Amino acid sequence: MSIPANYRSIALKDGSIEFVDNGTYQLFQCVAKNPGAGGRGYFGIKVYKSKIDYLYSNVQDMVPGRANFFIVWEKRQENNTTFHALKLRIKTKKGILEVEDINDNGPITTEQEANELRTGLIEIASIIDIL
Repeated sequence: MSIPANYRSIALKDGSIEFVDNGTYQLFQCVAKNPGAGGRGYFGIKVYKSKIDYLYSNVQDMVPGRANFFIVWEKRQENNTTFHALKLRIKTKKGILEVEDINDNGPITTEQEANELRTGLIEIASIIDIL
């Protein structure tokens, strides 16, 4: 994955990796050194090994022009509101990876927001190279 020069990677205890902007990284460093500190931010990409048993679970579509790249779109109804969760799923020789776009906009509840995220995930797919 080509990571912009102003982004940093963070390895998490669950085995996932988050790629965040430098300001968010600095916020995490500050909070780690100063428990109770606060701030804003948190935009990035999270990559982790999938826990799914079936490659095509909730797959909405293949990513155009990218073999083994899929858009996963889960919809959940709660109190007459539909919540959308989208991510990119990649089949590799070593297993299945999930890629999520992390943002601070709250839950996605409209088709328009979900389609905008879908477009963003397709853009992310265009910069990923599987080794």
